[in-house]
Amino acid sequence: MSALHSTFYEGQLVKSGFSLCLIGAPNVGKSSLMNALCGKERAIVTNIPGTTRDLLEEEVQLAGLHFRLIDTAGIRETDEVVEKEGVRRSEKAAQDSDLILLVFDINHPTDIPLSLPQKKTIVIWNKIDLGSGEKLPLPYPHQVEVSAKERWGLDTLKEQIHQVLWQGSPPSKEELMITSQRHYQALGQAIQALETVLSGLQTEISPEFLVSDIRLALKELGTIIGIDITEEVLSAIFSKFCVGK
Repeated sequence: MSALHSTFYEGQLVKSGFSLCLIGAPNVGKSSLMNALCGKERAIVTNIPGTTRDLLEEEVQLAGLHFRLIDTAGIRETDEVVEKEGVRRSEKAAQDSDLILLVFDINHPTDIPLSLPQKKTIVIWNKIDLGSGEKLPLPYPHQVEVSAKERWGLDTLKEQIHQVLWQGSPPSKEELMITSQRHYQALGQAIQALETVLSGLQTEISPEFLVSDIRLALKELGTIIGIDITEEVLSAIFSKFCVGK
């Protein structure tokens, strides 16, 4: 029960979906990568740096999971008011997202003045179809080479996304998860009540004094499965005891 109770965070993510933010300098291929992951031309792609100035979002399925892709404005120093606001929004979107794709042009890698969480950042070395330059030394362990234009390396990227999200231990398809806040609270109450019962039995408290905690645990479990199991199970539990004598 405790193991099931601990799946609530992952269950919520699976239910509501993950946010995946693409970030990097202008003209590194973020929009092309978004289009490749979406499987359609969702973002405008040009050779002009700074084309994307605001956040662009799209819902997609990747590796069997639901994602909200966020394409962002290129990160660079600028005095232009609109672009500067776009950069600010990009930085906030990256910090708030569940996963970050930090995109570089592998032939012209330009670092950006951002410190991103290592555990949720995947470095994307894009444009490998045009050659391969010298990579920047970066503190991020998860790195993938792709060509968004030619759709190279996308399967490897999807596998990496799955691994990073689950920290190397993805749940199996058969694994149960809690996705309901109500069920999470009910299971927590049941666990707490049963821990009280267990503690009482270990200290040799007479079982009849534990009835209220057992009844509470059964009531909370019943709300999860939609059945009132309290009295039936209590009768079976105490059929061998002479309660009150």
